[in-house]
Amino acid sequence: LAPAVQSYAARYPDVVPDVTLADRQADLVDEGFDVGILIGRPARSASIVTRRLTTCQLTVCATPAYLERHGTPTRPEDLRSHPCLSRPPEQGGEERVFS
Repeated sequence: LAPAVQSYAARYPDVVPDVTLADRQADLVDEGFDVGILIGRPARSASIVTRRLTTCQLTVCATPAYLERHGTPTRPEDLRSHPCLSRPPEQGGEERVFS
């Protein structure tokens, strides 16, 4: 992100970019943001225009010690019984979809 901000700042020297990183779903309108780049599913709002910039793929991984303690899943259904860390629902978490 930094090179993009630097490039923008060089092209528009009268604009002072202020970059905020947050580990939460920001309310862009109420918090006074002009532009936001969100990872996950944006909240629906009539006052915000959204465009998908890209998509990403998540990877399920575990340490050898974890697999030794809990067993190695062999099918996606096996993961239902495994504890896991995931993102909050508003960021696309909790839903486990495998293909």
